[in-house]
Amino acid sequence: MSKARIFQLSDGDVRLIEPDGFTRTYYVPRDGGYVRYTDSLSADARQACARLARSGATLTATPDTLLSVIRRERRAGMAADRHQFNRRSTP
Repeated sequence: MSKARIFQLSDGDVRLIEPDGFTRTYYVPRDGGYVRYTDSLSADARQACARLARSGATLTATPDTLLSVIRRERRAGMAADRHQFNRRSTP
């Protein structure tokens, strides 16, 4: 199983590529603020939320912290998914 790739682009944006090819590009204003993203399914920009979910606490970052914020929230989302899966598979 391959891993998702997360890397910073030359303009400071951060790209997340899932193993299935689904792609999101995250960005923030130059002075910092809410994290927004576009994805490979839609050109519409959306605000990113905790654990990179569609709803919840809106993420904030600066251009300098954006990469670490996306990595942290990706890990948190994966951990929550594992926890949920383990709860369902326990008799």
